[in-house]
Amino acid sequence: MIKDKRASKFVPAEESDGQRWLIALNAHYARFWNVPFHKHKPELGPNKTLKKEYLDLKQITWEEYERRFREDIAKNTDAQKLIKELAEKYSKSETEHVTLLCFCKDRNRCHRVIVKELIESQVNK
Repeated sequence: MIKDKRASKFVPAEESDGQRWLIALNAHYARFWNVPFHKHKPELGPNKTLKKEYLDLKQITWEEYERRFREDIAKNTDAQKLIKELAEKYSKSETEHVTLLCFCKDRNRCHRVIVKELIESQVNK
């Protein structure tokens, strides 16, 4: 099973999370706040420019961010390998779980949900 959660000191880790993959650009805040994670996979997060334009400067809309994020992921062979690996190992498993973590407060405006959708779309191929 694939889950997603906000990486925050206020959101506890649970046994049902399974493997906790931080898919943010930087793991500094997670380490500073002692947010537990097993792997840091920045290749599944936004690039620095995209993050800055959307989250920091608010220069682009969510729709533009999502479009560009999907394009970046599609071009990134490392990201594509990870998505395929996650789909094969976790998508249909009842016993093995992975939780995708990032710092976005709004789940509906977060790349972790896009990554989860991309993983789940691999299952039907």
